[in-house]
Amino acid sequence: LYVGSDGGIFIAENTANVSKNYYKDLTTGMGIRQFYKIGVSQSDPVVVSGGSQDNGTSVMKGADAKWYDWLGADGMESFVDWNNPNILYGTSQNGSLYKSTNGGQSQSGLSKPDGKDGNWVTPFEQDPTVSTTVYAGYNQVYKSTNGGSSWTAISQTFSGNLNELKIAKSNNKIMYTSRGSSLYKTTTGGGTWTQVTGFSGSINYIAIHPTDPVSYTHLRAHETRHD
Repeated sequence: LYVGSDGGIFIAENTANVSKNYYKDLTTGMGIRQFYKIGVSQSDPVVVSGGSQDNGTSVMKGADAKWYDWLGADGMESFVDWNNPNILYGTSQNGSLYKSTNGGQSQSGLSKPDGKDGNWVTPFEQDPTVSTTVYAGYNQVYKSTNGGSSWTAISQTFSGNLNELKIAKSNNKIMYTSRGSSLYKTTTGGGTWTQVTGFSGSINYIAIHPTDPVSYTHLRAHETRHD
């Protein structure tokens, strides 16, 4: 029995024996994944974790340069703890959050802030200064100081779920978030975020200048497609 799907090409050679090894994956060597987001470690050897459409989240460890699946469903935002490359964070659709402390060999789910759902691809970021602090964007920006175990809202409630979120490396009190074509900013690490104007088009990425955190670049129009 052969199966061709958006996950690859598979064969079942013993169709009467149903088990976890029922199918054999025939797609080795084929570059067929569509990654939404990737996160790259700050360690040597390099570790990369990436979330892909319909094919979960995978990690590539520098030791053997092979990819290993560590999350299922749709893989979305993912990053590697900059202080410990064995700690991986990942998301699946609509803001489900996950964490692995052993390089992806096992994982556990993190609670959603206030039980909320986020966007199809929900923003999820690590603080550039304090490694145990992480942020997530739903219809509010949330902050966790214990690696995602509990959450506190640090923004007003926006008109809907957020698309992008970035924290300045040079000053972690300065952050930007966006929804559609609206860009918001805080310089205090929370409170009421103010809207930034002077551009047009939907925002699909935010990059903050490495030494001038009040500048913002790489804001461009985008078309979002969900299969």
